[in-house]
Amino acid sequence: MARVLVTYATMFGSTTEIAERIGERLTVAGFDVDVLHANEGIDLRKYDAVVAGSPMYGNKWLSDAALLLYANTETLSNIPLAIFSVGMIGTKHEGALGQQHRNFFNTIFNGSHSMPEAVNVGIFHGAFYRSNLALCVRITDWILRPTPVGDYRDWETIEEWADDTAHKFIDALGMDQSLDEE
Repeated sequence: MARVLVTYATMFGSTTEIAERIGERLTVAGFDVDVLHANEGIDLRKYDAVVAGSPMYGNKWLSDAALLLYANTETLSNIPLAIFSVGMIGTKHEGALGQQHRNFFNTIFNGSHSMPEAVNVGIFHGAFYRSNLALCVRITDWILRPTPVGDYRDWETIEEWADDTAHKFIDALGMDQSLDEE
């Protein structure tokens, strides 16, 4: 059974829940899955495939997840990788989250490191509640109202992406397609 890591960074927990749902779908597809926060000292060499995700804040991933990918580009170049970004900007500006994602990865993987090719890329809306913010930030956000409040995650889209990722991992690893039909 192929081992898959689903690793993520999160600010308030929305991305954790997305990573867990992806992990559940990959398990159903027949993979042995670990879902771990990106700051847990992970040895990527123990895995046959990796899914990595982070929310986008200030046009970039959180540093835990970005550094995990950046520091392990050689390992990730030899195994299937799927990545996903989560954010709220796309709820107000269609396509903006995807553009931020592309810009970020083009920026961090230029020069001496090249971005490992991802077999699948997901762009998902997240969830945001002002109650998660420190009081001073909550007041500023309430006055300026830059971020829509609520849960905008589309679980059906996330599950479809996870299922598609499972199929792409199965193909990339040369596994028996019947695993996901049991």
